[in-house]
Amino acid sequence: MLGFGAAGRGMPIKTSLIGLGFFLISASVCAAQDAPAKPLLLATKFGELCTMCVATLDCATTDGTAKTTYTFQKKTFLGQMLTVLDFVPGLGRGSWETRPVKISDTNGTGTMAARMETARLSLKESKIEVSGTTIDRATGNWAGANNAPLGQCTWTDQSGASK
Repeated sequence: MLGFGAAGRGMPIKTSLIGLGFFLISASVCAAQDAPAKPLLLATKFGELCTMCVATLDCATTDGTAKTTYTFQKKTFLGQMLTVLDFVPGLGRGSWETRPVKISDTNGTGTMAARMETARLSLKESKIEVSGTTIDRATGNWAGANNAPLGQCTWTDQSGASK
């Protein structure tokens, strides 16, 4: 038989302990959610890559002599449809996806003509490979061949159906 609280009234002790345990777990989960993680480039609020987003990333060399602007485009219609395969075990497309990107370079003599290339975005790691460079989606570090540091990238804009 279960005991009761003071003066024989209230809830059984077992129920009270379960309620207290539930309260403590809920409080710790809420406290852990107070500090949201820094958003990744082209990521939705759920962490997956956004298929409908257009995002702009400005990268500058450490010495400030050159700047490159990457404008990541929406995935094509077929690419958006194939995204479903990423969530089917055994049918996933792997750990990388491609996205069209418009690249504009600026140096001391002015802006060069923009060009279109294909960027590779990691689904498992937080990095982007484009035009022989690597961009860390979490820290903004911009590196060239052999991971030689080039500078820093700043996420300037992201628009789309699901931010």
